[in-house]
Amino acid sequence: MKRSTRIRDRAIRRAGELLKQIEPQQGSRRDLATSGMRPPEVVSRTEAASSAGMSPHQAKQAIRVANVPAAEFERQVESKNPPT
Repeated sequence: MKRSTRIRDRAIRRAGELLKQIEPQQGSRRDLATSGMRPPEVVSRTEAASSAGMSPHQAKQAIRVANVPAAEFERQVESKNPPT
């Protein structure tokens, strides 16, 4: 059980790292065309997480886990009782 928890924790962290690679696009309105041209197709973090089957809460949580320093994350994951 602890091994599977550690694997899941690392998968959540990796998902957060991948989501962090996508630049946040707060306030972007892609439904509006500029000067009659279609805006470039850019995938937002929300769209990427949604297409991966993640809820908005799961996406936010994954990014929060990815923000934990690597040494601290590994210390917690490898502890006697890994966080759930």
